[in-house]
Formats: sequence, structure tokens, C-alpha cells
Amino acid sequence: MNQKERVIHALERKEPDAIPTLEWDINSMIVKAITGSEDILDIIENLDIDGVVIRPNYTKDYIDDEIYIDEWGCKRQITTESISVIIENPI
Repeated sequence: MNQKERVIHALERKEPDAIPTLEWDINSMIVKAITGSEDILDIIENLDIDGVVIRPNYTKDYIDDEIYIDEWGCKRQITTESISVIIENPI
């Protein structure tokens, strides 16, 4: 059973050959340190896991190097964490 079949079997509540291993979120700096590239899909091969969650890459309107406005109109600041911090919102 390959990785895709293993995950689909588990999602369909069938018994796969092994419990699928998935990663919810991997920081891009960690991906680059392990694989040498910034492609999150490369981590699947390197860590021998069955899958990772892929999120859409929404456009960001940058105000400067550290601050941008996201798709919801929230102003965010990039920090050393993997998720930027909301500093202002439209509500």
C-alpha cells in the first residue's frame, strides 16, 4: 500500500496496512534545514511520512518588510514564529 492509499483507507474508516503518519504544520525554516529547499512536499520523502497539510498561498499586500495586509483585511506582522501576528483588524 502506498502513502496515498494508506491515507485514503484511514479516511474511509477502512483498515490500512499501517497507521498513516501526517504532519499538520511544518515551519518553512525547518523544511529548508532538513531538505535544503523550501518545498514542503520534499519533507514527505525525507521524513518518510504519508502526508502534510497544504494551505493555500493567499496574496499579501506588503506595507514594508515585516508588515502586510492579508486576504481578510487584517494587518499582520512577521515575527520569528511560523504564524504572523495580527496587529490590526477591520472589525
